[in-house]
Amino acid sequence: MRREELNKIMDVAQGYLDPEGFECIEAEWNEHDQLLRLYVDNPSGVDMEACVKANSLLKDVSCIEGMEAGGYNLEVSSPGVERPLRRPIYFEESIGKEVSVHLAQALNGKRKLQGTLTRVHDEELLLECEQEEYSIPLSLIHKANIVFNWDS
Repeated sequence: MRREELNKIMDVAQGYLDPEGFECIEAEWNEHDQLLRLYVDNPSGVDMEACVKANSLLKDVSCIEGMEAGGYNLEVSSPGVERPLRRPIYFEESIGKEVSVHLAQALNGKRKLQGTLTRVHDEELLLECEQEEYSIPLSLIHKANIVFNWDS
């Protein structure tokens, strides 16, 4: 499923989540398992109970264009410590943190970059990777997330 379709699904899902204060922060599609995974957040945090509540709010999400009721499995998940980054505001809030970025097409011969997010400006981000800085247009990002240091 293309990123544009996932963005549309996020927008539709947001309409179902808004009344209870949830925010849909990312959508993933697993073709093999016919699994639609939606990551949600809430100002008071997301635990198992919140995931169940958000899942019940999304029971009618089958009305999404191209998604047949019963033709896929819906999973609602917490963003976790390796939070997905999709919107510019999420990148701005993550300045100074280590992030992993998967690109839709190669940039300087690389499709995957990991480094410290140093700046977000004019629909692009600056990522410092091993003393090299990459300017990455947000439109090229297929998937991005915070990298949690599990050794600390």
